[in-house]
Amino acid sequence: MVVAHKSNLMLIGVVLSVVLAACSGNANTTAETNPASQTTVAKVCNPPAQLDCAGADLRGANLANASLRAAVLYEANLSGANLTSANLTSANLTGATMPDGTIHD
Repeated sequence: MVVAHKSNLMLIGVVLSVVLAACSGNANTTAETNPASQTTVAKVCNPPAQLDCAGADLRGANLANASLRAAVLYEANLSGANLTSANLTSANLTGATMPDGTIHD
């Protein structure tokens, strides 16, 4: 069960990273407070320069249309993942298990 929990955490981390990568580089550095919940939401988006998911368990992940440019996916498990229209330009896929089960060289 611990392995499943770690897999879920990795998947959440990847999804958040992909969402951050989709943010605009010109976002304003302001914050907004939701009056109903008093929750402050930052309007700043500073995505990582490079997504590092080496060895990640991404089985069955929906990464369609994701910007994974130059991502480190070394030995990641992508079996069954949806990579339709994902940008994998310059991504390190060495040793990664691809969606069809093959190992990328």
